[in-house]
Amino acid sequence: MPRPISLAIVSTACRFPDANSPAELWDNVIEGRRSFRAIPRQRLNLARYAAATIGEADSITPVRAGLLTGWQPNPSALRIPRKAFEATDLVHWLALDIARDAFAAIGGVGKLDRARTAVVVANTLTGEFSRAALLRLRLPYLDDILDDAIGAEDLDGDVATRLRAHFATALRRSFAEPNEDSLAGGLANTIAGRIANHFDLNGGGYSVDGACASSLVAVADAGNLLITGQADAALVAAVDLSLDPFELVGFSRNGALASGEMRVFDARANGFWPGEGGGAVLLMREDDAAARGLPVLARLRGWGLSSDGAGGLTRPSSDGQSTAYRRAYEMSGIDPVDLDFVEAHGTGTAIGDPTEVRALAALRNGVREPLPIGSIKANIGHTKAAAGLAGLIKTVEALRHGIIPPHVGCDTPHHVFAEVDQRIRPVLSPRSLDDDRPALAGVSSFGFGGINAHVVVEGAAAPSAPPPLPARPVTQDAELFVFAGDSASEVIAAMTRLDARASDLSMAELADAAAFTGMSIALAPVRVAIVARDGGELAARLKTAQGLLAGGTASRDADAGIFIGKATCVPRIAFLFPGQAAPSRPDGGAWRRRFSICDDLLRHLPEITGNTVATEIAQPAITVASLAAIDVLEELGIEATIA
Repeated sequence: MPRPISLAIVSTACRFPDANSPAELWDNVIEGRRSFRAIPRQRLNLARYAAATIGEADSITPVRAGLLTGWQPNPSALRIPRKAFEATDLVHWLALDIARDAFAAIGGVGKLDRARTAVVVANTLTGEFSRAALLRLRLPYLDDILDDAIGAEDLDGDVATRLRAHFATALRRSFAEPNEDSLAGGLANTIAGRIANHFDLNGGGYSVDGACASSLVAVADAGNLLITGQADAALVAAVDLSLDPFELVGFSRNGALASGEMRVFDARANGFWPGEGGGAVLLMREDDAAARGLPVLARLRGWGLSSDGAGGLTRPSSDGQSTAYRRAYEMSGIDPVDLDFVEAHGTGTAIGDPTEVRALAALRNGVREPLPIGSIKANIGHTKAAAGLAGLIKTVEALRHGIIPPHVGCDTPHHVFAEVDQRIRPVLSPRSLDDDRPALAGVSSFGFGGINAHVVVEGAAAPSAPPPLPARPVTQDAELFVFAGDSASEVIAAMTRLDARASDLSMAELADAAAFTGMSIALAPVRVAIVARDGGELAARLKTAQGLLAGGTASRDADAGIFIGKATCVPRIAFLFPGQAAPSRPDGGAWRRRFSICDDLLRHLPEITGNTVATEIAQPAITVASLAAIDVLEELGIEATIA
């Protein structure tokens, strides 16, 4: 067995959905926030790609996505000439921005030996912006198609000439004029060179493409540079800004995109939602980091790569994944039995999730202690080339805080967990890490072409004391928005303020907005309640409610999720309890997921996996659920006049 290695992770940086730093990313993960929102029409109008509009072959499965918001590259701050900036794909500037943060975290690039600092960038296909700009260069081909259409319609010469001129002018205005920076700005292989050029680094700079495993392939490559002495420091960056039809139509055709909500490791998992962003980690040999007085956030102990061979280009293989695991733990000198948790690839696909769980179970064959797993893709979507670094940065933060963070969006764990005797389990509530030794974690990334990558990470030190644990994240199907005022116009004004942003809200922000309206509610004559599952539905129902109020209508439409009332007194409340024909939830259902106050009561329910409608099961389950509802209502200060 080779001598165990230990490389120091001395800094991290990132821009991911709703997170402009590792600290913000950690806050979102530990709170279980999900950053999925509608893709703006200005960026990609999914309605134009609906199957009923243009046919199944060219359609895109309707999805939400984890999008960067609030990030705008500043060419002046980056010292980039305007012409070069406009001719270059935004993914270049994202990478440069993140690299700057990674170096700033250690006090600047001057803390390193520039001559021996390497840059390895993970990226696939550059970004969507340079691909879109190719339309301008295809103008002669598009002109031929336009000429065919003009001929088919038998348009006269003057109209045809004006149409051609207008089309050419409009197309050229849509994209920057090509210049001497266009070629370099549209290539993936120059992203690393741009970072090396900007910071005057001479240790080598290049990009790697390992599909969705690119991030961890780049980490392994950088690690090899360090352990062979070819470099003394290595910046690994991974960036992905690619949400265009080329990828989304392709993912739709192979069934990878979720047709409903993205659910990772859930029994209903049927695909992923896309994400975007980037991250960076700065690696050094631990002795060199100590000599320069640099921090050690965590240690990289080993890595393993493999290919699935004849297993297929797009279908995952447990054997191939197991090979990557085995190589990583052999290199690290660590026994997988000592792992505290694994940040899994976890895309939420019907084939990928169970394949990964079976491979992890085989890694720990004979070990009865359950291994917790999770996937940050459930929070921010599948960021493809950047996915591995998103998982690695999450893992570094988990080791630093001494907490295994919760995995979200998994209400009913996949049956594969029972198949492996619960030796692998999704971690649904935050858990403390062992405090008697530095914790150990694995991080996985797998990609098209059958590439598998796994890295082993160790905490810099054992936690000094068990950290306080936050509550388990709440899972809700919809949110309640409440408004009240002395007049209809006052309530309409309050709804208008929310309506301005409603359609752009992410899942997490939808909950924030609902909480805000609830906190600001007051007892008043005019009251409105709206139930909505997402920002688009909220926007539509806000407009409907405003119209009803403006027309002087008091309405209750449960199907539309809108409840409007006008009253001058406090309403009398009645509790209506279900009979035996109600749905039976022996697992506690939404009460257990949503309200911790119900735990003591619901834990008395037996574990039932069979017939849940049998009288001896349904009666106690429904009764206990009713008692749980009373507990919740009492906690909220709601009392009934009759029941």
